[in-house]
Amino acid sequence: MTLDPQEKPLAPEVEKIRKKMLYLLIASSVIMVIALMVILIAIIYKINQTTLELEQTSVTSSTISVPTNATILNSSLSGNQIMLILRLPKGKRIIKIYKLNGQLISQLCLKGIN
Repeated sequence: MTLDPQEKPLAPEVEKIRKKMLYLLIASSVIMVIALMVILIAIIYKINQTTLELEQTSVTSSTISVPTNATILNSSLSGNQIMLILRLPKGKRIIKIYKLNGQLISQLCLKGIN
């Protein structure tokens, strides 16, 4: 530290406190930089993991059997299940719920609805 000719030197006790404050500033700055680096590494790691998971998911195909001459009125997808509302040739309506692998879970007959 250079002194201007008009400045008086600090007392030894004040100089000790100034040095301690300078060391504290340097130490806290180093800790802050390390913490920011750790956070950035964690974010980059998480982004890479998500990208790898998206690449590993494969497209599966399955066949769902629908009665002959049935008309699909509505379909809905929820999680790994699909619901189909069908109109049969005689005007009867049914709801079929399947897993995405094609396995029938439930079949409901709707009566009194045209």
